[in-house]
Amino acid sequence: MKTMEQYARLVDRAREKASGTLGSMVREPPGAFQEEKTPLTELLEFILNTAYQSKASDVHFEPLEQGIRIRLRINGVMKLFFQGMPWELYDKLVSRVKIICGLDIAEKRLPQDGRFSFAACGEGASLDVRTSVVPTIHGEKIVLRLLNAPDSFKGLEQLDLSAGNLRLLREKCTGSSGMLLLAGPVNSGKTTTLYAVLTMLNQEGINIISVEDPVEYRIEGINQIQVNGKINFGFAEALHAVLRQDFDCLAVGEIRSAEAAEMLISSALTGRRVFATIHTPGAVKTIYRLLDMGIKPYLLAAAVSAVMGQRLVRRLCPVCREPYRAAPGSREAEFLGEDYDRQQEFFRHRAKGCPHCEHTGFAGRLAVQELLNLDGRLAEAVAAGVTAGELAKLAEEAGMVSMRQDGIKKAAAGQLELSELLEIL
Repeated sequence: MKTMEQYARLVDRAREKASGTLGSMVREPPGAFQEEKTPLTELLEFILNTAYQSKASDVHFEPLEQGIRIRLRINGVMKLFFQGMPWELYDKLVSRVKIICGLDIAEKRLPQDGRFSFAACGEGASLDVRTSVVPTIHGEKIVLRLLNAPDSFKGLEQLDLSAGNLRLLREKCTGSSGMLLLAGPVNSGKTTTLYAVLTMLNQEGINIISVEDPVEYRIEGINQIQVNGKINFGFAEALHAVLRQDFDCLAVGEIRSAEAAEMLISSALTGRRVFATIHTPGAVKTIYRLLDMGIKPYLLAAAVSAVMGQRLVRRLCPVCREPYRAAPGSREAEFLGEDYDRQQEFFRHRAKGCPHCEHTGFAGRLAVQELLNLDGRLAEAVAAGVTAGELAKLAEEAGMVSMRQDGIKKAAAGQLELSELLEIL
């Protein structure tokens, strides 16, 4: 309630001054918009600070027929935070955000992307804020993604990996050559895992180059390349240039084309370490996605060292979670299948939560993973062109713990809710 009152006061104050200028019309250095201290920039700063304190990953400004809606994505779920902003004030806010990012304020028909820095809550460390502006039927929608938040950058030990998967992942990352793929849908934590791997490898004696769109976290010691489609500098063009840069490790933000996949496979076959993310449902299906792109099975088997599939699930609050047992015949019991034990205790969130989790029942998110190790028999199976079902069976026989199995273990440990794991998988 107090937050809403503060928001309303800032909106009224900014509206009174809305007839004034927008401020500097040139691109500003990082943090400059906070130094200006106009009612409009104070309103934007308040919204961003609220998002930061709420541990939101994204802020959505949405023009709807009934007015402007502001929602935050917290633990992967959209929540309404503010509603009610005069249209004339929102138009000025959109223009102000564009100016901060160095975008064209006159262009309202095409999407635009940018970024700026923000000192959250007056703290010394600044956050990078990635900006996306797209036209909708009611006006321009803005999404601000908060990057470099202290709890969003993790090391390998903080990725919720089982002991076996952590050991295998380290082995694959520090090998002499080969390609490691990180697979999952949008917002499944692939980039966080990729940066954790690169940070572990970041040493004076290793030349690491990354090709990204966008560069989400800036890491000192890694040569990060931002692609730019506006000047015809895409992934393919960047990779062609990087191949002449004498790298030891190459990381690519996302495999988007057959050409990029072929170049990465070729790099892995020349004795380099290659890391990339790809949008696929899981580890085994990633192999067949690359085959669909035209990669030859024998090249795939020789180049790809491992594939890690992952999803993000809300983490149960350890203070207020409640124990229960899955009833016979329930959806949870059907999901567990042969693993169902009517005496097995699981946990679910308390509807009203507690002060520790801000009365949500959840405290952040955690990953469920599977790590496909393409060694020996599995590599031979890929080269021989086996079906996805056959490869999945061979992987299970070789000891791969599927995302389903990993999630069930974490549900039994009280880390996540079984019903949510069921919905995601």
